Amino acid sequence: MNLAHISTGDILRAEMKAGSELGKLAKSYIDKGALVPDQVIIDMMGERMKADDAKGGVLLDGFPRTVAQAEALDAIAAIDAVVNLEVDVQVIVDRVLARRVCETAAKCTAQRPIAVINAANAAETLSPARMITNRRCANASVFTKTKRLR
Repeated sequence: MNLAHISTGDILRAEMKAGSELGKLAKSYIDKGALVPDQVIIDMMGERMKADDAKGGVLLDGFPRTVAQAEALDAIAAIDAVVNLEVDVQVIVDRVLARRVCETAAKCTAQRPIAVINAANAAETLSPARMITNRRCANASVFTKTKRLR
């Protein structure tokens, strides 16, 4: 199979890096800690799925994530198969945690993880306004969700 891998996150990061209108719009939401609105994501995916490499089929990564996106997908493409991945909650928490960095990162040597998070405290600990003490640099501040660490 020659499927195009289409990732909403990859597209958004590329658009922001390029400084495109879509990138600027997405960045305006992301910088506030808000989700990029469904319609922006739907429009972005509709355009991406028109590309030549997508004509033979696609593997969607990160789309759809909402009912509105799923409903819009029906209008964008014919779906032949769906894969449902079931993931242990701790794996998901670990991945979310890996995306959070100390706001003093320029002078902080702390890498991930910055806090101990488990299924019992995830909702509280991962709250955007939650004050967390970085156990490596002792900086007590709000840890922000940022670019994926690679």
